[in-house]
Amino acid sequence: MTSGKMLVTLEAVFAKKGDSLLLHYGPGERADRVLIVGGPRGVYKRYLKPRLEQLREEADLGFDESLPFRMVMVSHVDDDHIAGIIDLFNEQIKAKEASQPLPYKIKTLWHNSFDDIAGAENDSEEILTGMAARAASASGPGLPLPENMSHECKAVVASVGQGRLLRNASRKLGVKVNAPFEGLVMFPAPKEVLLGNGLSLVVIGPDRDRVKAFQKRWNKDLKAILKKEKDSASAASFADESPF
Repeated sequence: MTSGKMLVTLEAVFAKKGDSLLLHYGPGERADRVLIVGGPRGVYKRYLKPRLEQLREEADLGFDESLPFRMVMVSHVDDDHIAGIIDLFNEQIKAKEASQPLPYKIKTLWHNSFDDIAGAENDSEEILTGMAARAASASGPGLPLPENMSHECKAVVASVGQGRLLRNASRKLGVKVNAPFEGLVMFPAPKEVLLGNGLSLVVIGPDRDRVKAFQKRWNKDLKAILKKEKDSASAASFADESPF
């Protein structure tokens, strides 16, 4: 897309079995950027970070200057999309705790975290935490999740912990989450989001009806888990290891 002298480019960073995209937009030296997901474990250190360092050099930034990002976006919490972003945010936190300049200046994070989507109730918090930890470690025999539990919910359980890590990291860094939305990024309002430099994003999904349907199904699955096994430490051993 072009408008006058504005240029928009979408760059794919090598991300193994996952994805990591850099959207560059705007005129010349005033170009801004959006980072869209960060690939699985190992991608940030080996591929994404070196590319960002190259961008710093091209922008002639000093040691005490941060590479600006208008937005960092996480499409969903599968490891092959979110792990690299968590590594990036953790590096930001380490720099902040050491009173060093932050490598990146992130204005907004778009991330529909699981807790916000599912609206977990207080009485389910313990078992939900246990499920997430068990699924993340994928160790020990454990007990299988209910056979009739939807695959979508199983996949989410396996990634709950990572979503929480990113949400908590953004809070530590003071990064706005899902602005200008109040809560989840979803259709219908606001449908169009202006990012400046002539670029706008149009949100087409998820819509509220799909989120409500997911929440309804999750509540049903969670009740089945609670009924099957009350010990949260052995509530799950599912791990989503499929490449896609």
